[in-house]
Amino acid sequence: MECDYPVRVLKAGTRSKKGKVYNEDVLVRCGYCYPCRISRLRQWIFRLRQEEKQHTKAYFVTLTYSPKTVPITQNGFMSLHAPTKVWNEKKQKMISKSSDLQIYFKNLRNSYRYMYKGKWKYDKVPLIKYYAVGEYGTKGESIGYGRPHYHALIFGADEDNIVESWRLLNQHAGDVYIGAVTEASIAYTLTYMITKSGIDKKHKRDDRVKEYSIMSKGIGQAYIEDKNVKQFYKTNPLNMSILQEDGTRIGLPKYYRDYLYKTEIINEQGKKEIIVEPLFDDKTKANQAHHVQDVILPELELKDRRTDIQKRNTLIANAKKIKSSKH
Repeated sequence: MECDYPVRVLKAGTRSKKGKVYNEDVLVRCGYCYPCRISRLRQWIFRLRQEEKQHTKAYFVTLTYSPKTVPITQNGFMSLHAPTKVWNEKKQKMISKSSDLQIYFKNLRNSYRYMYKGKWKYDKVPLIKYYAVGEYGTKGESIGYGRPHYHALIFGADEDNIVESWRLLNQHAGDVYIGAVTEASIAYTLTYMITKSGIDKKHKRDDRVKEYSIMSKGIGQAYIEDKNVKQFYKTNPLNMSILQEDGTRIGLPKYYRDYLYKTEIINEQGKKEIIVEPLFDDKTKANQAHHVQDVILPELELKDRRTDIQKRNTLIANAKKIKSSKH
């Protein structure tokens, strides 16, 4: 889906450091319009599906608070619990305080440890990956309107450990509901990307924490690590899309693009530096002939769309000039 409001990052006629002159405006996606959010949703569904293939156990989990454990804000609202910075008097500096959701995943990993000769051993802890969101109940949900809760897609953990790890202050934090990971449950977890927040702040006293998400590093990384997949995108950088099993195409997620073409190094000054690998060389250009149907034609369609947007922007600008001249 094409962006409704592409952002111009380079104006036509701009000359790059290497001497290249851009004959047309360079536009990028805005990231906020509905088509952009739908595109991001589809890419995350693909990544989570790829992650699921790497595990024998995967669960769709809902975590709720009991009346005793639900966080209450200073103004008396039930709220999600987010990571915060607090002042440590002993260390005389600000330190990070984990959210209830982060504590839960720490408990989940620790539930697999065992004591051996007076020391905790972690060699039996499985590889656990997760994608979790904190949100508020909407009208019609059994959880209750406005009640804070969490949805999580958890890969690699056992059902009993998932249930028992939802503890706060040495007591059960609330109810735990477990279901199967399907495309529908993945989409349900990710709906916050395309819908408005469940918070309906109508006054200044509403000091609840906004809805948020946390996730493990490297979700779906196994897909792009495949030798054949990596080789394909390295030799065909113009084809920045993925052909899915149902025949539809999605854009190559940014995480995959960065994995392929960006490398983090430590420079001579000891600072981190990102090296971007050139996308095109003489050999690559020679291999692009068979991509005309998939790449060149959509690019021409995009060019026509850009022209339409530019005409629309010109009409709006002219209308504003006419309106200002009347005043």
